[in-house]
Amino acid sequence: MNYGKLQRDISRFRDSKSCALVAVCALTKKPYEEVYDDFRDHGRKRGKPTPTWMTRQILAQYGYTLLPMIRIPKSVNQCETKLAKSGRYLIQIRGHILACVNGRVEDWTRGRKHRPIKIYRVVKKRRT
Repeated sequence: MNYGKLQRDISRFRDSKSCALVAVCALTKKPYEEVYDDFRDHGRKRGKPTPTWMTRQILAQYGYTLLPMIRIPKSVNQCETKLAKSGRYLIQIRGHILACVNGRVEDWTRGRKHRPIKIYRVVKKRRT
């Protein structure tokens, strides 16, 4: 799911501070409405920031695991070139969270020099 389409959904829901929802939609390819409802069920209020623990819970609910990375690029701009072109990553910067899917940052910070604090590789859990 690309950022342009997600922007239309955000404006339709009249939501702000929804970076975690955008990141989860981009990582999981789920529609914004479904992700919005799941975050609301976990206690998120419209227009309010989303705690990181809630984002982790939603991703776990969808069957994803977060694997912390040791080597972190120096900026969001470098994430597109330094991270694997076939992977999914959740990137935390100060006061914001975003997704990098298949070598493309799906967020308004694309091409900017914001410094990542943490990066997680997002992988689908295997069913046993």
